[in-house]
Amino acid sequence: MGADELVLKNGGMMRGDVVEMIPGSHVVIVVAGESRTIPWAEVERVDRNKHTPKPIEVAPSPSIPPTIPTGVRVHLDVRRGKTVELQRLVGGLYASGYGMTVSGMSWNTVCASPCDRVIDTSGGQAFVLGNNPFVFSRKFRLENRRGTVRIDVKPGSGTLIAFGIIFTGIGGGLAIGGPLLLAVSGSTPSFRTPGIILTAVGLPMLAVGIPMLVFGRTRYKFR
Repeated sequence: MGADELVLKNGGMMRGDVVEMIPGSHVVIVVAGESRTIPWAEVERVDRNKHTPKPIEVAPSPSIPPTIPTGVRVHLDVRRGKTVELQRLVGGLYASGYGMTVSGMSWNTVCASPCDRVIDTSGGQAFVLGNNPFVFSRKFRLENRRGTVRIDVKPGSGTLIAFGIIFTGIGGGLAIGGPLLLAVSGSTPSFRTPGIILTAVGLPMLAVGIPMLVFGRTRYKFR
């Protein structure tokens, strides 16, 4: 018959096995082999394991109500027809700023686009989108969201990130070295021309490299 009991606001009752419960959305219960989805608005309460046979105990012990994980259903709409993965961060360092990402972290893959599955958010972990840490999106959380969460995703580009690192690194070095040569050109006039050339080359490279780093990452927007 099933171990769980679902009590409805209209006075009805169902006995079976609750396989999915999303507060504010719905409850899925299997009754006599048939799966039924009950809107949350019709649910009075859910008694988990109410009809589980109790073992014989020498001394009574207080019962601990089971922890029911909460979650949301995630759907990923990805541009360009590519596959993007939803990753759960489980530890380590994740820092982002000025169009750059520094990561020394561990993560696990939750699902791949379009996903369309219920994600457990009871742990409060952060999530990112992307197929490798070089193109990971900004981190976000899902525990305060309910029902179905639809996310528009623009996949990142590892190639763009690689060129962005090269342009930014070289351009930044030239943009620093050029003004230094110009600063000492008063005492050493021969440094003036190299200083002007380094500055003229470095600044444009830096101006190109930084946008590459920004737009090379995976980007997203919640609907």
